[in-house]
Amino acid sequence: MTTLIIHNGDAKTGTSYIQNFLDVNRSILFSEHQTLYPNFNAEDLSKGRCHNHALWYNRVKQNPQQFADDLNKLSKFVQSNDVKNVIISNEAWFLQKADIEVLLNISKGPEPFQLKTISYLRRVDFWFESAWKQWGIKQFDSCDEFSELPLIQERFKGILNHLEDWAQALGYENVIVRPYEKQQLTHGLVHDFITALGMDHDATQWNPTEATNLAANTGFNRDVLEMLHYCRNLFTDIHDNRLFDLFSDLLTENFQKKPFEDYALVSPQQRLNMINNNLPYENQIAEKFMGRENGTVFHDRLPNPDEPWQPYEGLTLEKALPILVTMIDSNNQKQLENRRLLSQIRR
Repeated sequence: MTTLIIHNGDAKTGTSYIQNFLDVNRSILFSEHQTLYPNFNAEDLSKGRCHNHALWYNRVKQNPQQFADDLNKLSKFVQSNDVKNVIISNEAWFLQKADIEVLLNISKGPEPFQLKTISYLRRVDFWFESAWKQWGIKQFDSCDEFSELPLIQERFKGILNHLEDWAQALGYENVIVRPYEKQQLTHGLVHDFITALGMDHDATQWNPTEATNLAANTGFNRDVLEMLHYCRNLFTDIHDNRLFDLFSDLLTENFQKKPFEDYALVSPQQRLNMINNNLPYENQIAEKFMGRENGTVFHDRLPNPDEPWQPYEGLTLEKALPILVTMIDSNNQKQLENRRLLSQIRR
């Protein structure tokens, strides 16, 4: 029986990086591992480019006939090509019970797929920091206000309920949960993902992921974040990334945050409170879904309330001016280069 793996995030756990890896290695996965990362936009599902399945899902979930047609197409392709595994990926499925009900219809299609899910979890204080820089700065007046939301303080309660919903439908053994934590990803995130799905990562010469923001989902440093926060009224909604794209295009790596780097947006005591509020649910997840009798998902050192910490001093003129001048200079250099190319074309 073919296994269909639903990679559903969580958000802020390197999902885009995994998706880019799957996208650029679609042919290798198919030819060397009998694993399909389907491109529903192509006649041949194993060819072409398709970063993830968000657009496909949004198209078919309201169109039962299209959904049935695509599942029939997938089933025929799987049978004709002796596919062992199919992977579909979309982090928007995480925490959405309605999407679970829709996705379960896959198992009722013409091909009797065995369904599994794989999710990565990030410690709540680190998740909060990453969520603030992408969504919180567009909506809320302060980090403190954002940190008090049930989205943060009760996050693992919702995650536990979500995983239980999947387990009720598929069985606990088919719900894979992995930690998104650097010290536990000893060989990297992609290696962990591929290994968790039962493939030998090291036996294959993979194509490298692309050096694009779509794959890396690069963040900004604290001062750039504050500048974007000042501009929050310019965002149309939480998914409006135009200013992010503008800053990414015009700023150098000197203004970027390193992966897994701590922002220190709130005090160690506030971070510890977040963790403790979520800990009872985290313990249950570790025991039920990861087989960890000690009830621990994460291994990183806990915040120490007594450790030195200074609140962010704010965006001073001395900090803001280099950001603005760098952007102006970068834009000017692009214009000069465009004029040079245009001049060559006219000759």
